[in-house]
Amino acid sequence: MNVAVREAAAAPRREFFGHPWGLAFLAGTETWVSFSYYGMQSLLVLYMSGQLLKPGHVEHILGFKPFHVALQGLYGPLSGQPLASAIAGLYAALIFA
Repeated sequence: MNVAVREAAAAPRREFFGHPWGLAFLAGTETWVSFSYYGMQSLLVLYMSGQLLKPGHVEHILGFKPFHVALQGLYGPLSGQPLASAIAGLYAALIFA
């Protein structure tokens, strides 16, 4: 009698690939959260690039000129290396430059 009562009282558990159903619900929720986050981030990039690339708009952005100067200072010297290497040769451009 006790065995029959225990078996009847235990409700069948819903499982998702051997895991509790709540874990599948949580994974689905996190998937949609990530999808919406990265989707909105990509839309923001498209909107901002559309606004920044309008003619005459970039010059009025606060802080763009120092950023532009910093990028030129960082990557400017690297642009002369291929030219010097082609003219003087790789060894001479690296050693005597």
